[in-house]
Amino acid sequence: MLQEQYIFVYDALLEALKAGKTVIGCSDLKPEFDKLCVVDASCGKSKLQQQYEVSLIVAFYKFIQQVCILCKLGLRILTIDFAVNY
Repeated sequence: MLQEQYIFVYDALLEALKAGKTVIGCSDLKPEFDKLCVVDASCGKSKLQQQYEVSLIVAFYKFIQQVCILCKLGLRILTIDFAVNY
């Protein structure tokens, strides 16, 4: 239990250091949101879309980690069928 708390604190500190300033004042919310909605010509996506896609990847990765933990415990929670019927 204590080790989990240390891991949580470490992860929280690491995230704070990596993220930097994340506070946006009420008066700056609209201009900041507008910046996120500008489409980057090099990739054809806005920063908002890019952040959304990254969050999906992170969520899927965390899900896979949990499935692996359950499998190591001997629990079978799902079956994936890769067969394709044409």
